[in-house]
Amino acid sequence: MQVIVIGAGDVGYELASRLSRDNHDVVVIEKNPARAERVKNHLDVLVVQGNGASARVLEEAGIKKAELLIAVTGLDEYNIMACMLAKRYGVELTVARIRNQEYGAKNSVLSNEDLGIDLVIDPERVAAMEIVRLLKNPAATDVEYFAQKKVQMLGFRVDAEAPIVGRKLSELSLGVLIGAIARNGDVIIPGGNDIIQANDTVFVIGKTGSMSAMGFLTGKSSERIRRVMIVGGGNIGYQLADMLQRYKDLGISVKLIEQREDRCRVLAEKLPDVLVLRGSGADLELLREEGIGETDAFVAVTGNDEVNIVSGLIAKHLGVGKVIVEVNQPSYGPVVDTLGLDQAVHPRLVTASTILSLLRREAVLSVSFLKDDKVEVMELAIQPGFPGANKKLRFLKLPRGILIGSICRGKEVIIPRGDDVLLPGDRVVIFTRPEMADTVARYFKPRG
Repeated sequence: MQVIVIGAGDVGYELASRLSRDNHDVVVIEKNPARAERVKNHLDVLVVQGNGASARVLEEAGIKKAELLIAVTGLDEYNIMACMLAKRYGVELTVARIRNQEYGAKNSVLSNEDLGIDLVIDPERVAAMEIVRLLKNPAATDVEYFAQKKVQMLGFRVDAEAPIVGRKLSELSLGVLIGAIARNGDVIIPGGNDIIQANDTVFVIGKTGSMSAMGFLTGKSSERIRRVMIVGGGNIGYQLADMLQRYKDLGISVKLIEQREDRCRVLAEKLPDVLVLRGSGADLELLREEGIGETDAFVAVTGNDEVNIVSGLIAKHLGVGKVIVEVNQPSYGPVVDTLGLDQAVHPRLVTASTILSLLRREAVLSVSFLKDDKVEVMELAIQPGFPGANKKLRFLKLPRGILIGSICRGKEVIIPRGDDVLLPGDRVVIFTRPEMADTVARYFKPRG
């Protein structure tokens, strides 16, 4: 597919990298010389330096042949203009990063269709929603849903004294399935003889609501989170606080720390049920004064990876049970695990998975990435003509490195065993490595 990506910031760079790796023909348009040079030096894509909302620059990038345009600069209006021009040139699919919720809203004068946009993405809002999911599942390091939320995947870090340590997977009777194990910076797609070790992160999949015992089995407390402290009042921090303040009737209280005085005023006005404080999330005295020792969850989303990690370490040192930090640089992902922080949220990865789901073959319904892209979780629809339909799984001869985690058939969720079969219309969740994604798509492709 011919793809044009406008904007080479964290999100644009990530998308261009993945699209190129998936063998798409990618052109990146970037106005900033340093960012353009970075893409040229590190990615196998064509780079055009210039304004992506200019017809001349778009033509230079090959807009007349493009099938997809993705505009992910930091300016909403710039992205909208690029999509409108792309539609004029006949581009089939357009994606725009838009932060301002008023654009394309139901009560807006212009809809997204009028603006020439097929898919609107807001990485900051999606990141805030991911953090809310993690706060609702305090024992988990990762939370994903599939099959219209009938199937849930949770990640759990295994404590040294957990009951499942030293046990083979084949010996465990969990009622759910362990689809991947993260260990020492690598990820295993496990078999029955693999053994759970202390400090592993296990990714468990099953029917939504069926994994209440996994916190105990991995040595994690599932106590409800009621007091949340957020550091960083930017887009993610604001949207997260706004979502959480709606749960005040359930006893959830929120404090938000922001350094900029003018931003504090805006936040205090927009968030009437949130206590907004001016200061630094790395200010030990301030954190103590505000009762961080009694806080259930600490979230650092300043936009600066180093500040987020340092703030998170201070919170852990002061006894906070759940610490979540925003990380944008890929190299910092493993650091979070090494330092003992509970979870890193990657806005760029969430955005990439949303767009890649749009690009993959029709049978692929969604894509998620685990552990800094070391594992890909794909939700597929089994289509008529799939040659493995009605055959027992034990006879399918799945390529090595591919594990079927669940089968959703109507309202029924099946944790697959060797005697189960796949039927047309089933929704299947598959664990695999990213380099095997094309193999998965080919294997499940219907014949004829």
